Amino acid sequence: IFPTPGSAGNNVAPIFEWKSDNDADEYVFMLSDNPSFDMNLATLLYTETIMDTFFELDDILSKSTLYYWTVLGQNQCGAAINGPIYTFGTEALSCASYTYNDVPLGISQSGVIEIAMPIDVIGEGKVVDVNVLKVRGTHSWVSELRGELVSPSGLSVLLFNNKCGNQSNFNAGFDDDAVGGITCPLNQGIFYQPQEALDTFMGEEIAGVWTLKLTDTKIGNGG
Repeated sequence: IFPTPGSAGNNVAPIFEWKSDNDADEYVFMLSDNPSFDMNLATLLYTETIMDTFFELDDILSKSTLYYWTVLGQNQCGAAINGPIYTFGTEALSCASYTYNDVPLGISQSGVIEIAMPIDVIGEGKVVDVNVLKVRGTHSWVSELRGELVSPSGLSVLLFNNKCGNQSNFNAGFDDDAVGGITCPLNQGIFYQPQEALDTFMGEEIAGVWTLKLTDTKIGNGG
């Protein structure tokens, strides 16, 4: 049986496993955060009918949460009335902030310049939420800049691009839950929703090098 019944600190994306039943043609998998759940209760989070003796959720579970699950064998005569209910706890939710300290960095006026700001994240687990707390700098034309965040796997999310015309300088944070999208000027020191959703990173491994990339897309201005 996996996750091990009564265990704690489990990954938020477990693969459930159970023993086979010789009388079963298929299995009904059920998962809840309520110990007294059944097929008719609203607390049932997942239910799936499958042929195998293992199941992987399409979604990730919440951290620091106690879950209950069961599997009912089923054949042409019907499903088992009840079965043992197993419980397990997920890993504790942790939150950390990382800063790139090798600044200031110059943006040359000649050529298309890409500045990479890598941050090495050490740890275990998968991404549940990502925010960019602050990107700050000077530039003659902010509209010539493109900012993006790249995960260790190479997945990229666009934060901003071609915004605010000939206005200068930038000071902004990015959060999917911000009040609204990007408004100008971009130097107000407030949070905006990025042009592409940061929740694209959900489920990615946290460990590895995360890179903030800033590209000056035109020749002639710097910062």
